[in-house]
Parts: sequence; C-alpha cells; structure tokens
Amino acid sequence: MDIEKLKSLNNQFNKSSIDLSNVYEVYQGGFGATGSEIGSYISSTTVKELSDDLITFEKLLKIKKWPVSKILQREVSIPRVDEIARKFIQGNDKVKYFPPIVVALLPRDGENMAEKYTESIEDDYTTAALAKLLSNSNFSNKGLEKEILEGERLSNAKGLFIARPFESINFNLFAWDKSKYFAIVIDGQHRFESLKKASKDPSSEYNLWKQEVIFIDGSNLSISSEDRELNPINFYRKIFIDINKHPVQVSKAKQIIMDDNDLASLFVQSIVDDDQCEESKYIKPELIDWHTTASKHELPYVTSVLNLHSIFHEKLLNKKDISKITELNDEEKVRQWISRLNDYFFIDDTIDEKGLPIKKLKDSFNEYKEIWKDDEFELFSFDRQTLLVAKENFEKIYRESFICFFNNLQPYSLLISFLREKSIFDRNSELSDIVLKSPVNRFSKEETQFSKLKRECEEHLNKDYFILMSVVGQKAIIDLFYNFLTTNRGSQITNERHLQLTNEFLAEYNSTIKIINKSGYKLFGEDQKNENYTNFINTEYKELTTKYPGLSTNFWSDILFYGSNIKYNSIGVRAISKILKFCIECKTFNSKEEIEKLNSLQLNEFKSRIKGLIMNDYQKAKDNNEAEAEKDAAAYVELKINYIKSIFINNLSK
Repeated sequence: MDIEKLKSLNNQFNKSSIDLSNVYEVYQGGFGATGSEIGSYISSTTVKELSDDLITFEKLLKIKKWPVSKILQREVSIPRVDEIARKFIQGNDKVKYFPPIVVALLPRDGENMAEKYTESIEDDYTTAALAKLLSNSNFSNKGLEKEILEGERLSNAKGLFIARPFESINFNLFAWDKSKYFAIVIDGQHRFESLKKASKDPSSEYNLWKQEVIFIDGSNLSISSEDRELNPINFYRKIFIDINKHPVQVSKAKQIIMDDNDLASLFVQSIVDDDQCEESKYIKPELIDWHTTASKHELPYVTSVLNLHSIFHEKLLNKKDISKITELNDEEKVRQWISRLNDYFFIDDTIDEKGLPIKKLKDSFNEYKEIWKDDEFELFSFDRQTLLVAKENFEKIYRESFICFFNNLQPYSLLISFLREKSIFDRNSELSDIVLKSPVNRFSKEETQFSKLKRECEEHLNKDYFILMSVVGQKAIIDLFYNFLTTNRGSQITNERHLQLTNEFLAEYNSTIKIINKSGYKLFGEDQKNENYTNFINTEYKELTTKYPGLSTNFWSDILFYGSNIKYNSIGVRAISKILKFCIECKTFNSKEEIEKLNSLQLNEFKSRIKGLIMNDYQKAKDNNEAEAEKDAAAYVELKINYIKSIFINNLSK
C-alpha cells in the first residue's frame, strides 16, 4: 500500500468511530524461562492519560450492568481510596512512591466480555488504525508511516497495537481500540482510584503526576492455544488470584468467588453466575449477600455466598476435603475424597467416556500409595483439570435442582415476588445497584434506601417465616431436602431424577407450611408470644405451667432460643429440621387418631436443657428430686409435640 493511500485511509478513519486509546511508549518485559510466555509492557505515564483509558472492574460492573459473578478483584473500598488520597498523595510526606499498576487488556464484545480474541488480519481497518497510532504518538511528523506499517508487531490480536517505530530504539508504541478492549486494573485499583480522586482538585497538578503501569497482553498465548485455561477470562483470573494471594486479606466471600482450586467454591460459582441470557440457570444475584463476613444473612437476601459454600461442602462433598497440607499425605482422607468425587460426580468415568487427556483420580491415588510406602510425608498431587470435570458434572446433575429449590420454596418464592414488585431485578433500577453494593461503599442516602427495603421485607415475611428465613432455618430445610433426594433417588443420580424429587419435596413442604400459616398458628413466625400456644399450654398443661411459671413460655424457647438469642449452631439446625419433618409427617395423615399415634419426634437436647433448668432454677436439685425433674422435662417434650399435632388435627375439621 502506498503512502498516499495510507494517509487517505488515516483521514477517513480519523473521522470515523475508531476510538483509540492514548499511545504509550512501553518497554517489553516478561516472566518465565524465556520471558515471552506472557506479554507484559511497562510504561511511565501521566495520571490524566491513565484516567482517560483505564477502569476498575467494579466500575465497569456498575456502569455496564455486567454479571456480578464476573467480578475478578477485590471491591474498591471508597473509604480506603479517600484515605490514600488525603493522607498519602495530598499529605506532607516528602518521599512518595507507588508500585506499578497492573492492567489487563480484556477483549470486549459490545458491552460484554468476549470469550476469545479476534486474530488480526491485514485489512483497511488495521492499516488505518496503525496510521492513527502513529499520528497520535510523539513520532507523528517523522515520516515513519512505512516503517510502522511494515515493521514488527508484537500482538496478533485485532485492535491491539504494539509496534516499534524503528529498529534503533528499544521501546514500542502501545495502544488499543477502546471499542474492542477494556483496560481493567487488576492490581493497584485503590492506588489508581486515589490518584484519580486527588487529580480532581482543580488547583493541583496531580493529573500531570507520573505513574508506572504494566500492561499484560495474553492475546498471543490465548490465540495459539485451544486450552480453555488460556481463554481471556480464565487467563486474567488466574493472574489476578496469583497477584492477590498475599496482599491485604481478601474476604472469604470474595475468595470463594475467585477460588478455582476448591470444589465447593466452584459449585458456588456455577450457581451464582448470572448471565442474563440464561437466567433460569442461576440464582438471581440480588438474592445473594456477596459481602457478609459472617455465616448469617439477613433480608432482603435469600442466602449468602458463605452459606452456599457451607451447604455444598457439607452436603455434596460430605465435608471431604484435602485443602490442607496435613490432609494431602493422609492416605485415608485422600481415598475418601476421591471416592466421594467418583461416586457423586463420576470424574474417572467421565474421563474414560470422553477420552479426556486428564489423569484419572484413581490412577493418581494408586501411584501415591506406592510412593507413601517409602515416603509417608510426600504430598498427594493430582491433575487439577479433574476439578473442572467435577464442576461440569455438578452443573449437569445438581444445579437445576438447587435453583428450583431456591426459586420455589416458601418463603423464598414470596420474597422473590415481593422484590420483583420493587423492580429489584431490573439492572437499570437504582435499588438493584444498592442491593448489590458493599455496605461500606453505600452512601448515606443509599443506606437509608436499603434499610427501608429491609424493613419492608421484614414486615412482609417475618410474622410468618422469621425462623425459616434465618441461616439455621435454611440449613435445616436443606438437610430435609438433601436427605429426601439421596434417600429416594436410588441409583438414578441424574438431573431428571433430582428435578422430579425436588418438585415432590417442594409440593409436600410448601403445602405443610401453607396449613400452618392458614390456621393462624404462625409456628415459624417472629412473634414467639403466640396466642394459640399460650391458650394451648394454659388449657392442656395448666398444672405444669403453674408449677414452673416462666419456663418455656413460647414454642421455640429452649429449643431454638436460649433466652432471647437464637442458637446459630448444629443444635438449632437439628431442632428445626426435626420439627419440620414431623410437621410434614403429620400433614400426610387424614385422621385425628393417626396423628395422635405419631411418636417419631425426639427432642433430646430440649429435654436435657429443661431438666437442667428445673434442677437449678426451680431448686429441684436442693430437694434431691432428679426423678421428678426427669418426669416433668418429659412432660414439656410431650407438650411441644402435642402442640404441633393440634395444628394438623384442627386443620382436619376445616
């Protein structure tokens, strides 16, 4: 192509939609044996130029309404940004320095992240874009069009330009088409945001400050490989995780979203991804507490990242884990872990059936059994691709059932309907942003709006469902649900069988809850001073309640509530689970006589606690009358059981 045509194309495209970044003069870096495994380029440039071109992933999420689950990095903390800007950048320290900011060039497809790079070809677009790169650089009047056009280019990706103006210099010109790439800060986001904040001061010259930046280009490695670990999302995700293993501690919830080496975390990632094109495959992100540091979640959330992880770890994986060093040389723990994965996720069978180039778990285990004979401290190693096989099989076999569970169980379905009326699931809604936002980053007005929404949800649900909406309530229901699946599926560990059983469970459970609430008993409601319960004990157990005034005056006291506090532990979970199961059992019978004969509910922890209170608080110990305390504690258990039976007996007459 001659120079005149090149100039003509340049003029044409300058008036068109090519949105080229600033042109950076970069020095090629690298890492690894040859330094060329990953393309990296370092530059020292102004805060203004970086502000023009870079974005933190969190800001991209907020502006572009990307799926929450594709957050690659720690959320930017506004208070931390303010502190760095005020105390360090604008402070009086004479010595100031920030390490380089690390930037990933992620290919984009409109407003979404592209799954792969597009390989560059020699066409009018590439030629004109290179000419524009030159005209925007410090070499625009050097007559170097031919050298740029015909010279070496270090990227094969369309829209990413790394060119050397002439051989006698050792730096390159670096730019990208902003319509084809997002330049996302994956390390140093707080430094970057604090520099931007300080530079907004019109009386300062912070926008002219220099800051070193490292651009990472994975295009050549990704384009030349079919390995899915090297697609853009996985490539930069891995780099981000490696970079952020040791700096400021990432919250447990964020670790779960990013961790590719923990199976329960992979399952959570599968169920909380929220691709809006396939909404039915995922829990809506607005229903999930992404930020809690404790196991508890509160309205307006249905569950939390931490609770989902706990559910999958305890149920699907049966707490089998080899994440600790001490477990990697424990032959029995490794054997149990492999057995669980093969029995429930068919890892080795899948590898055989698909002919995957992955070492089977059984083969790795047999190899290490021989190694351990000579060296008992050798740590077990296996092909990490097996974890992705487990994740894919989780998605095929289990995911749809869990989604169905969370979408259709009462009270979750009622909460979803209520939030839909509030437009919470509309990504253009301000409330949607507020619900997804970290509490530390909410402005005062936003916190007021969030508190109002929470209060409205509580008013709508707590009178009937307070206990079921708690984390112990959720774990108790999950216990029942998962036991129902595993007890009834037999050898059919398939998506179809699981979905069938899920719908059967939901029908039984939801109809049971409907009976309880329709009758006005509000067994699982917030107000424990229930009039129905008070009337029942004063009528049917008047002698007992007169003998021990103030003891267990509401249904859940000393079962779930110790004083005014819920027992957020396994005792509380077991108690709710047992009572729910007994309620479902009562509901299946159609006569008073059949219900009265039921004796399957055991409340041993409650009985022991009541006996202790009788012995200590009511001074039966002084009378050395343990037999009487035992008898009366048993009567309190009978009282609780008969109260539940009365709910369903009374329903028969309606």
